[in-house]
Amino acid sequence: MSALAIVLVLAFGQAAVPTGPVDLHAPPSPHPTVNGSIEFKENQRIVNLWGTHYEMGYAHGVLLGDEIMELVEDYGLQVMIDPVTYRTVVLPLVQYAYTIDARFDEELDGMLAGMTDSGTDLLIDALGRDLTWWDLFAVNLCADLGQLACSATFGWGTATAADPTLAGGSVLVRDLDWGLDPTGFLNTQAVIITFDSSLPDEKPIASLSWPGLISVLTAYSEDGVAAMVNYGNHQGYDTPQPNHYTGIGFALRSGLERRDVNGDGYENHFDLSHAVASVNTLASFDVSLLSPYPVPGAPTAGAGSVVEVNFYGLALRDSSNNMDYTPYLNASDLLAVTNHHRLLYTPVYCARYAFQVTQLSIDYAVDTEELWDMESAISWAGTHHMACFRPNLMDMYVAFNETFNGAAHSNRVHYTWGELFPNH
Repeated sequence: MSALAIVLVLAFGQAAVPTGPVDLHAPPSPHPTVNGSIEFKENQRIVNLWGTHYEMGYAHGVLLGDEIMELVEDYGLQVMIDPVTYRTVVLPLVQYAYTIDARFDEELDGMLAGMTDSGTDLLIDALGRDLTWWDLFAVNLCADLGQLACSATFGWGTATAADPTLAGGSVLVRDLDWGLDPTGFLNTQAVIITFDSSLPDEKPIASLSWPGLISVLTAYSEDGVAAMVNYGNHQGYDTPQPNHYTGIGFALRSGLERRDVNGDGYENHFDLSHAVASVNTLASFDVSLLSPYPVPGAPTAGAGSVVEVNFYGLALRDSSNNMDYTPYLNASDLLAVTNHHRLLYTPVYCARYAFQVTQLSIDYAVDTEELWDMESAISWAGTHHMACFRPNLMDMYVAFNETFNGAAHSNRVHYTWGELFPNH
């Protein structure tokens, strides 16, 4: 049994899981045209999706159906968890405890329809049955059921003022660290997925992802707001309530995609912290958030923050807390995060965080290359992507782990926002 399976069994208990799934989703809509395309820049793929959520899901399934099955079969049921534990523990937990927004429910409906209509072989050999909506939902909870040992380093204002390119604007470089994948799927099938919703209360976002994932691990909106999931170090929970919890990746996608989530008239990272605070989570996370600087609607606020959240509580950490714990970072326009809560709980030592603080404290001034080098130094072979977001410039750099050496050793590609949406 995998380590994840043991954690789930101990924390939840198989006997406590009702066997009947909650019917969350509505009947499927009529099949749409394929509102999607696959583009390339250098060695990276961009999957463009547009329209309603059902239409985006349908195009996703048509374009990437075979790879979605690889994600479920080759990675999900061979690397992340074994088939028996998935069938007897994980899937019942998902069916019992988790809920989903109706829009994303429709998107997964569309994905399954698109896979079916495109002739994708839906048989999951390890389970002896065809792929279902619930399997797609479960794999989109990978951040809640897996372990991401990620990090990010931020700068803005006085920290970036000396750099003529940034000129005081905000910048963040992020490592997404996960376990090594012996199947090679994570190394060969990474994509940038753009979601361009036609709904009037939603806006375009770009997500660094894999086929089949509509929830967010690392993503960016047209307003220059970015969100990234880091696993937290205070896992565990009491008896879950039925149909009560939201996957962190779905909460972040809602916060990025919906306009003005907190209703204050502005689009900034406080919409994301509001989105996370508005739902219940089971797992522990340190969520990195970034806005342009000065922050729209909150010009005296720092451009970055970290939402520390788990089953028991939530704390919003920003650069004003840098001197509240050791190692101290005596700077108001810099921030660092790894996988350790620092406000929600008494922090424990983290060598990566100590390295970040040491580097940032040298002269309290940073530029894009310095932050990229810093995150490269604390990356490893399981760093599956690195990303740099520069909201005031509305651009980003992306490197995917092309081999088993980590993203820091792969080709880095630069994107302007317009390049991500070439067809619409």
